[in-house]
Amino acid sequence: MWGAVAFRHGAGFAWLRGEWQGIRRFFAARGQTLDAQVLDSVLSANERLIRSVQVSTGFDIFWKLYFLLTCGGQSDTW
Repeated sequence: MWGAVAFRHGAGFAWLRGEWQGIRRFFAARGQTLDAQVLDSVLSANERLIRSVQVSTGFDIFWKLYFLLTCGGQSDTW
């Protein structure tokens, strides 16, 4: 559907180029191995950042549910 909308608005070839780049990067990434500790560290840091933004701006319903349903949920802060 996005491709049809892109073509309708004259951006079809840009959309195709983006799709092609995504497919190439997907197959390039498949051959790489991930270090579980590094991945956990990055995800935890990002979760802390999201939580701090939500604490300072007020939790929206998505993040309220996210933190409630995950290990990061500490409902006493909101």
